[in-house]
Amino acid sequence: MNAWLCDDSQRFNRRLCIDGLPGEWGGGDPVAEEEELPLPPQNVHAKSGNGRVTITWDPVPDAMYYNLYFQTTKGVQIKFSELTRPIAGPEDFKSAIGVKKDKATCLEGASSPYVHDDLANGTCYHYVVTVVTPKGESLESQEVMAIPSPYLLAMVIGCEGVGDGELSSPTGIALDKDGNLYVADTDNHSIQKFDKTGKFLARWGGEPSSQEGQFYYPRGLAVGPDDVVYVADSGNNRVQKFDLEGNAQKAWGKFGFAWRGAEMGRFDVPWGITTDQDGNVYVSDTSNARIQKFQPDGQPLLKWGRDGSFDGAFFFPRGVAVDFVGNIYVADESNNRIQKFDTRGSFLTKWGREGSGPGQFRSPWGIACDALGNVYVVDSGNHRIQKFDGNGTFLCSFGNRGKTEGQLNFPYGIAVDKEGCVFVVDSGNNRILKYVPTEEELNRGKEQPAQAADAGVVQPPRSLAVKAGDTEVFLSWMEVSGAQSY
Repeated sequence: MNAWLCDDSQRFNRRLCIDGLPGEWGGGDPVAEEEELPLPPQNVHAKSGNGRVTITWDPVPDAMYYNLYFQTTKGVQIKFSELTRPIAGPEDFKSAIGVKKDKATCLEGASSPYVHDDLANGTCYHYVVTVVTPKGESLESQEVMAIPSPYLLAMVIGCEGVGDGELSSPTGIALDKDGNLYVADTDNHSIQKFDKTGKFLARWGGEPSSQEGQFYYPRGLAVGPDDVVYVADSGNNRVQKFDLEGNAQKAWGKFGFAWRGAEMGRFDVPWGITTDQDGNVYVSDTSNARIQKFQPDGQPLLKWGRDGSFDGAFFFPRGVAVDFVGNIYVADESNNRIQKFDTRGSFLTKWGREGSGPGQFRSPWGIACDALGNVYVVDSGNHRIQKFDGNGTFLCSFGNRGKTEGQLNFPYGIAVDKEGCVFVVDSGNNRILKYVPTEEELNRGKEQPAQAADAGVVQPPRSLAVKAGDTEVFLSWMEVSGAQSY
């Protein structure tokens, strides 16, 4: 007697075919058919989260249990054919590697939804699902893929070069109200402007010069509430002010040593720059180990800091950011920490030390705040982004060293838009990367209230709206938890 399995690819099952002998199994009937195996689960989906993937599928009648099989690859392979474009659809991804039961890891007895946790962020996980019924185990489902991370790559802008849209050791980045991006193209001595889809719009500067409108290694960038662009023109030890089209409006600053008693308005390699809601400008005067505050027209207001590692002192301050209530955060690079100050420059708190664990840094450079008061730090030497609440509590991190899409190589600048998308200056790879938060991360941000300036200070109302009537004006806003009156 001979027996073999016959594949029926049309119906996704197998038949047991038997050559019978006379008088055996039906008196010589040529074929007897075993019961069909169950069809595999349908509508399989995988959703990324921070260190986890959630897999779902439709139930199968008579299911006893399900088996989930997975394999990993080092990263997603992207068909990268254009200089600047969104990474938009499944056609961009090598989503199927052909997961096979004999090569994959089996998670037996899984049920939908299944949360696969304790995963490595940035690694690509490929899944198939089978069902086990009284008839046996089905074939594999359609393969699905997910990359666990709190933030996922959405767009790549730029490449190495000297032309429009090309970058050479970029450093700073800023966003305007319309979502346009401004990039300090440092070694090309220019500022480049892109729209929110990554399309090149304009460029100014380009000559290593001290003339008005030109730059010598520009680094920090900020867009003020009055729609003007401020540039920390590091090599020229000054700040330049432009309109959104790149027309020069004003410049202030010149070289001076703080240890020689340099007055405000003198710089020694100004690096980071930002503005508050009133339009005041904050500059990290890096080699002078201090922060300087100016009015929008360049009139000096305040300075603080000195060289050292004690509270309020700096060892090469780099990025500077302001939250929605006016607190100032400084990336204190060589002290491997973040320092927080109030609007008067008084020290509030600090966090971080040298290392590669959560909340530890190796040369933090860029820093930014979102609308909820969370703080994003470019941990340059660890080639990653770390996210904290306004008091320094670690929330998540993403990124690792490399040249493939989504990886980082000595990132420097950072900006966050109103939707919570993060733009990172991937300086060593001469490009800008846009990351979008996963649904899990976005929902967590909505659930958590913004951080207050100090203990006991209530978060201000948000989403203020005004509507005019015939003789009245109506105002509305989002309620603040615990508010007794407004």
